[in-house]
This record gives sequence, structure tokens and C-alpha cells, in this order.
Amino acid sequence: MITVVSGKAPVSTGFGSSRGFVLFDNNLFGQTLVLYRRALAALKAGSSSFQSTALIPQVGQELPVSVERGEPVKISANGKVLQVDRLIVTLEIQGKAQQLELLGQGERFIGLLSPGQSTPAVFRSDLFPQGFTVVSPPS
Repeated sequence: MITVVSGKAPVSTGFGSSRGFVLFDNNLFGQTLVLYRRALAALKAGSSSFQSTALIPQVGQELPVSVERGEPVKISANGKVLQVDRLIVTLEIQGKAQQLELLGQGERFIGLLSPGQSTPAVFRSDLFPQGFTVVSPPS
């Protein structure tokens, strides 16, 4: 059972997934970091993908989520071009697959991209105070 306090009335939601869960709000760095690290650990252990349930507390929903390794991309930041790893997150929302991209360098999560965007929705401002831009799409 999960309880979310929003406004004056707490809302409790049960869920029945046996795959475990991750809290997920794509605008919160900490929750995105946990998803990145859990997925990366599963992929490093030899799994072809990470499967879980994403709990979206703001709307009281649980959604199937899978994460697979994507092709690396290059980003431009602080006057440098860096190659970074890319994980593709797929959420099933109302029967349609929605994708996000998690970018990192090894264990270091650096940002989240929304579909079709070249600048991140969430990023490590301690590493990239001015943000960064994807300059090469995956090959």
C-alpha cells in the first residue's frame, strides 16, 4: 500500500505487481537517479532489459516500465563534446508506449531527455551548470 499526501486528503493506493516498483516523476532528480541505477545494475548483470512497475504518485497510477540499453550519443557541455551512455525507458500509458532517455557515464547519471528533445528535462547542474545539448543522435 502506498499513501500519497496531496493537498488536504491523503490517498492510499494498493498495487499488485510482483516485479517490484520504482517511484517515478520525471521532474524529480532523485527518483530518476534510482531508476537509472536499478536499470544499469540489471543490465550489467546480463539482463537484456530491466522490467518494473513505475508508481506515479501525483496521479495514483502504476505503469509497466522497461529499460533497455540504447546507442551512445554525444553531448555538448561546458565547451566540450562528450560521449555518454543512453538507456531507453518505455512506459505503457493508456495502451501506448511512451519513451524517455536516461543519459549517463557508467554509474554517473547525468540527465533525462523527453522524446524529440535535445536538451534535458532533468540534469546534473553540479556537473553541467548551463545544462547540455545532444549533438549527435544515436547511429
